[in-house]
Amino acid sequence: MREKRVAVVAVLVSIAGCARGPSPSPSPSPSAAPTPASSPSVAAGPAAEANRPLPQPLPDLAARVNGHAISTKTLSALVEPGLQSGNIPADKRPAAYRQALDQLVSRELITQEAQARKIAADETAVARDYKQARGQFKSDQDWARFLSGSGFDEAGFRTELRTRNLVDAVVKQEASRFPAVVSDADAKAFYDQNPTLFDAGERVRASHILIRVPEGASPDVKKAARTKAEATLARIRKGEDFAAVAREISEDPGSAPRGGDLGVFGKGQMVPPFEKAAFTLPAGQVSDIVETQFGLHIIKVYERLPAGKIPFEPVKAQIKDHLAQTRKQQAVDELLRGLRAKAKIETYL
Repeated sequence: MREKRVAVVAVLVSIAGCARGPSPSPSPSPSAAPTPASSPSVAAGPAAEANRPLPQPLPDLAARVNGHAISTKTLSALVEPGLQSGNIPADKRPAAYRQALDQLVSRELITQEAQARKIAADETAVARDYKQARGQFKSDQDWARFLSGSGFDEAGFRTELRTRNLVDAVVKQEASRFPAVVSDADAKAFYDQNPTLFDAGERVRASHILIRVPEGASPDVKKAARTKAEATLARIRKGEDFAAVAREISEDPGSAPRGGDLGVFGKGQMVPPFEKAAFTLPAGQVSDIVETQFGLHIIKVYERLPAGKIPFEPVKAQIKDHLAQTRKQQAVDELLRGLRAKAKIETYL
């Protein structure tokens, strides 16, 4: 539920995880192919260019990357759910399509680079990821509904997981060219050179327990999650240790092993319903059930901190993580610049 950390760059996520749909390779006849856009980078222009009207009707083909087709159907599966839910404003539809297409082009370039390097997907990891995804749905009907809504069948979903695995492998190879360990001195230099990043408003130190509710879950799945959350809250209200219950129950893999600990965070770092509940609670109190797009949460606030400059030590680990991610970002940026420079990219939106 954390929306942003200290300026952490998101390109790795957008390339490796944002696109849920694979890039199929239809083979339309040459006469049916639309005229490619003049620029090989769909996100390179200003905002007005990115949001220029989409062609109507949309072409079947969104782009070709070194001859490999990216279908508009794949692109629509990424963008339309956000439009339908209201997360993407309707007037930003063209820009959303072009930004998503840019991510798919980048991902396709890295996938082709993985093939050129003769990198094979880790089938053990693919099987693990499939099992983890399938495990979020209790019935075959819920799983089938999720696949259909995401534009997949079983084989297509496994293909998507292999693609992500290949992209991750290339990203790791590129990141290995940079020092893996960020020193305390580097972290302190960043802290000293960016003082405004650490001028904090009111903050809280809190933990949570998450009961996940999968996207598109059926009413029965939602009801079961609610029942589980209510039973968990009842245990805590009766005096059970919050951290112990979080380790047992919480479905947030990042915080559950730490007893649900989320550390210290300020306003603007969590999704709105979570933030509102956390900043309303007095220290030492436990919330009622809070619903977000991630599922159902039970929050405990341990400490409320006044506005002021955050000391270095509490944020040192976070700064190190940010610097390490920045190095990975630099590696991916350099790789993509090189791949784009020598690629033939035709875009039709």
